[in-house]
Amino acid sequence: MPPTKIAKIREILIKMIQFGIVGGLMIFLNVIILYLLTSVLGIYYIISAILSYLLLTGLSFFLNENWTFTSVTHHTHKKLWHRFLSYYLVALSGMTLHILILFLFTEYGNVFYLYSSILASFSVFLWNFSLNKNITWGEKQCH
Repeated sequence: MPPTKIAKIREILIKMIQFGIVGGLMIFLNVIILYLLTSVLGIYYIISAILSYLLLTGLSFFLNENWTFTSVTHHTHKKLWHRFLSYYLVALSGMTLHILILFLFTEYGNVFYLYSSILASFSVFLWNFSLNKNITWGEKQCH
């Protein structure tokens, strides 16, 4: 493999790991929020999951913007609010998949809702990473 191709693959893997670390933190916080909203406050688990997902998306964007894709954000033509809007739109598509998987595992698989949520989070990881890498932070670089 040519050195430039190896460097590109290495860069993608590093970004994927960083995105995964941010995602892991979001999963941890999501479980806490989901538990508090559902088991403590008595809110239906699907509503709790939606609220948690929407709440954590802003934090997730901030961390990915300033750590995972920081090299891109300094060289892109796309404005911050464009990236933020793109990220939220990708998050909404990921949330839709997440909620569907959460519902199916919980209602039809008889899996405890917190475990279902964790499984759903892992299930949409590549979806969210791929779309954000290519849409949110994927604009051609300045030279």
